[in-house]
Amino acid sequence: MTRLGAALVVLAIVLIAFAGMYFGWRALKKRQSHIATPELLPHEFHATSSLRGLYLATTLADKPLERIVVHGLGFKSNGTFEIGPQGIAVHLTSENPILIPSEDLSSVERASWTIDSGVEPDGLIKIRWRLGAQLVDSYFRPDGDPSVWIVQAHNAAKLDQEVGDNC
Repeated sequence: MTRLGAALVVLAIVLIAFAGMYFGWRALKKRQSHIATPELLPHEFHATSSLRGLYLATTLADKPLERIVVHGLGFKSNGTFEIGPQGIAVHLTSENPILIPSEDLSSVERASWTIDSGVEPDGLIKIRWRLGAQLVDSYFRPDGDPSVWIVQAHNAAKLDQEVGDNC
């Protein structure tokens, strides 16, 4: 086989792989089309605390390898999570800010891994919340120590019960 022939074979394999990824992602978006759209952040939201870092993923609750890809939740992004009386505001670089309403919050805790991201023990924040009828987990890698922020999130959402009690 000539060099040109080998290069064409490699190029064909790469194109087939990219086509497979594209059609797989499109099929996943179609399967998840029933998942509700997150609530947009209202203009009157007043943050009492914020934490910057890297948004990693939102997955189905208790299924950390099943990424939610609809409504802009499928890609890693720099962002800020803010706590306010209405809930948690999520400002992602590439998307419109959304609100996780206090009444939809189930828990805010630490985690060590999610789909395609593993870090030191308890290096992530996991926010479990209800998105329409679906319970989901959103993962965030904070730039600083999230301990105070997590306590404030619990207080703002009145999360004094165990995970799952208000679901």
